[in-house]
Amino acid sequence: MIEYIHSIGEKSSFLLVFALLLCSATAAEISVDEPPQNYTPGFKREPLPEGAVASPEIGKPIIWIVIDALRPDHLGSYGYHRDTSPALDEFADEGIVLTRYFANSSWTRTATASMLTGRLPTHHAVQCSDHKLPEDVSTVAEQLKKAGYTTLAVVGNGNASSAFGFNKGFDVFEDTMGNWKGLPRASQVYDLGLKLLKKHRDKDKLFLFLFVVDPHDPYRPKPPYDEMFMPGYRGKVVHTPHWEHNNDYPEETQKKIVALYDGLIRSTDDQTRVFFESLRKLGFYDRASIFITADHGEAFGEHGIYKHGYHLFESHIRLPLLIRAPWLKARGKYSSVYLQQLDLFPTFCQLGGAEVPNDLQGISIIDALRDRSSVPIPRYVISEYKCFGIKRTSIRTRTYKLIYQQPADRQAFMKTVKKPELLPSVSFDKETFMLFQVLEDPHELKNIWPEANAELKEHLLFVLKNEIDEKRPPRKINYLDPQLVDELRSLGYVR
Repeated sequence: MIEYIHSIGEKSSFLLVFALLLCSATAAEISVDEPPQNYTPGFKREPLPEGAVASPEIGKPIIWIVIDALRPDHLGSYGYHRDTSPALDEFADEGIVLTRYFANSSWTRTATASMLTGRLPTHHAVQCSDHKLPEDVSTVAEQLKKAGYTTLAVVGNGNASSAFGFNKGFDVFEDTMGNWKGLPRASQVYDLGLKLLKKHRDKDKLFLFLFVVDPHDPYRPKPPYDEMFMPGYRGKVVHTPHWEHNNDYPEETQKKIVALYDGLIRSTDDQTRVFFESLRKLGFYDRASIFITADHGEAFGEHGIYKHGYHLFESHIRLPLLIRAPWLKARGKYSSVYLQQLDLFPTFCQLGGAEVPNDLQGISIIDALRDRSSVPIPRYVISEYKCFGIKRTSIRTRTYKLIYQQPADRQAFMKTVKKPELLPSVSFDKETFMLFQVLEDPHELKNIWPEANAELKEHLLFVLKNEIDEKRPPRKINYLDPQLVDELRSLGYVR
């Protein structure tokens, strides 16, 4: 099967060249799978058997939870050695774990826009800190509302707030403006979500979007979570590590950074358990399709980098996706079907009986789980980071991953970041290429670009460069509330 590649143009010569390149790449991608242990060695679940996914009953509740900066390899359901996520692990035991699910950006605003719109960043044009969702780009909430759904959201991250147009299509959209002083804890987001559910407890056509921010830096878990995974540590504590510069921390300091992050995951997990218990009491837990995922990942020294944004390595774009739903007939299994954030939109539309816009770029996760052969071959995951003058795009197939950096815009960089020494990986005068054979090298340790096959490089660059052409101008923000600016500054997005 050949995947439909959007925006390929109409010139016959273009199509001919593209078809030749596509055919050569397709042969290498057929039947390519990845054992979960390849990326998460402790993984122990069995694969989803055939016939384990039924046709969903249309028009039932949908609950979608995004946990900020959550890495899959720090969850027990993916084989992590620490007990960071007992509630999520039990949830996974009652549902399914997706092991090849990827983000379309490495920071919150762009990734959230892709999830809500089902479109790649160049198509929804929300790329940088002064961008908001264009009025002519539809959201999944709009589509579900047309299908008769009540659409609700509680969003704890200011970068996914109504200030940037993400409330489009929601009947109720509660965010950081007017609800909490500072960033809310998971318990506060869940409590407000439950209040909304109680008002609509008798409805089936209900869509609830919850965004929990706790694992995001600065890593400051409250007791007992601050010492849960590294008790007795008395050395230097770094709550907000540097992205690239001056971050060669001693080994024990590095371990403490990770332990604090893990503590935040555990505290979030404990609050998620309370939320699940309330869902049971309200009658939603067993009749809803519940999706739990992240907006992006987080780095902890891989490639000399901490936190997220700026880069597109696996630590930044490889995500967890856990699903519990009545249409899943096997429990505690996994699937390595090849998926990305764009796929949430058509999946929610399918569950809600809503119309799927013709220009969507994703596929239904339900269809993919029912029939793996429905997933296009080849399939490309395009991820982008384009802000502060930095221009990075990655293209990932089942086998290869190419990260391409265009020369940065010096004027835009100096206006915002100001200090080139903070991000030494950024170049203002040359392109850079990093190519990884991700099946053999899942942690991207060897850049094979210099010796790679010329045809492979030409093919990947051809598709990637077609995608990075701007499809629509960004919609700029004219004003931000000072309270929101303070919240974004606390998350490291405003200097």
